[in-house]
Amino acid sequence: MSVRTNAFARLPVRDGFERYGGDAYFDLSWRPVKIVDEGLAPWRRDGHQESVTTRPGEQGWNRAKFRFRSSLSVLVTLADHLYGVHMQASNLFVIALREKVSADHPLRRFMIPFTYMTVTVNSGARNNLVRPGTMAPRCFGFTDDSLDLAFAAAPKLIKSGSEVGPEDGGPILDRIEYIKYLKEKKGIDTEFNRQCLEFALILERFVVDYMACYYPSHADVVRDPELLALLQQFLHQLHSVTYSEVFQATAGQDSVEASYKRIVALLVNIMFLVTAGHEQVGAIGVYVQDASWCAGRWVPGATTGTKQAATSTALLMSLTSEPMPTLLGDDWTHLFPKPSGPSPGAKSPEECFRIFQEELQAMSKKCDAYNDAASSRPFPECFPLYVVNPKYLDTSISV
Repeated sequence: MSVRTNAFARLPVRDGFERYGGDAYFDLSWRPVKIVDEGLAPWRRDGHQESVTTRPGEQGWNRAKFRFRSSLSVLVTLADHLYGVHMQASNLFVIALREKVSADHPLRRFMIPFTYMTVTVNSGARNNLVRPGTMAPRCFGFTDDSLDLAFAAAPKLIKSGSEVGPEDGGPILDRIEYIKYLKEKKGIDTEFNRQCLEFALILERFVVDYMACYYPSHADVVRDPELLALLQQFLHQLHSVTYSEVFQATAGQDSVEASYKRIVALLVNIMFLVTAGHEQVGAIGVYVQDASWCAGRWVPGATTGTKQAATSTALLMSLTSEPMPTLLGDDWTHLFPKPSGPSPGAKSPEECFRIFQEELQAMSKKCDAYNDAASSRPFPECFPLYVVNPKYLDTSISV
């Protein structure tokens, strides 16, 4: 098993800083075996990058670990967080939602909590975190050109289903199917993924039950031109996959049920990304608060960030404390329009919301119990896990 950050190793940095890098390899018990770091080797322009391998107990092991942790925090912040969640998923979805779905449409009303302040937040992210010379670039060691290259590489660095090849039915844009794929095809069955699956299934039931309040059948959903336009625009504008790749992966699945599943999967995936997904890749303050644990930039040979880097990171983290509506406990049923007529066997929108909240509460209690028992479990399951606990999640992205 490995966690890779050498994708950034060939990107130049400003004078006085070290390049990023480090692929960490683990055994089946998640004990570190070695770190292979291309950022420590001389930078070559011919494409044949050398590397330095360091193993536990060897000289330079602490430095290799520091470099890996720091490089990982930078990669996740740039690729998964700023690019993947902010500039791509949430941004493209809210644009498509506003451009293609009318203001009083029940699905647009349904998604209001999950797109709350998204336009403002992403505008702030672009102007204050992404552009050269702004807050985030000042935390890193990249040059202006290499920062552009890092963002350009982001679509291929994100591991969220789009990387799955056609031989395995990819790309997979269905969050539930992707988690199952990781378990069945890759053997990845962690508590984090198990909690993600439970959370995604709760979201899916909420979406399905709510849609049944307004659409008598799945065919009525598929025939809704606004929903189809939403799906089409969002998929066309994604950078990580092409529109043709998505529909090639689902070739022969043009039935009503397949199309209905695509629409549900899109909504569930967005809801997941702006809640638990954003928490997972964005809540890094606890790691970067100590510049000797993770640093955005550092000088050659160091095992801690510079004072300036630590201060810049602290300022960046201070921008992320804006309170947002919470997923568990807040009531937003006033947003739901009254159904035009009863659908056979359908619940009321208010009943759907009540069940949704009850399921979130039940999951939260399970997460609390898991965390309370953390010290009784052997490594590597001896750590608490908070990022999927519904009681800690906001309804939408924040800065």
